[in-house]
Amino acid sequence: MMRVRIANERYDLSDYAAAAIKATYYTREPGGVERCIEALNHLKSLSFSVNDTQLFYESISKLETLRRHRNPKIRKDAHALFYSWMKTLYAQGRDNSSKACLTQFHEENDDERSHTLEAVASD
Repeated sequence: MMRVRIANERYDLSDYAAAAIKATYYTREPGGVERCIEALNHLKSLSFSVNDTQLFYESISKLETLRRHRNPKIRKDAHALFYSWMKTLYAQGRDNSSKACLTQFHEENDDERSHTLEAVASD
């Protein structure tokens, strides 16, 4: 029974990540923000392991954009989601493969931020 639940949660991670991103396209429509927040809250409730960071790296990295969304409620919940995941990952411990995955994730985001700062500084 537990294996089925974990397998379903892993499947849910990709689906709910896609749903959260898709919901951001409709945030100006009634219920759009709430749909996105609901998907983020569901993602936060899933069991998430260090190995999942590697399996679902693409979905997770797409969700990172929500931390800079124009809607403050979405930004707040996206920050809470990533904080929760990081807390879980550090609590579970890290092996070399997860360190490499997290390092890659942070390096890509640092590069993106530095390019944004350079563009702003040149204006």
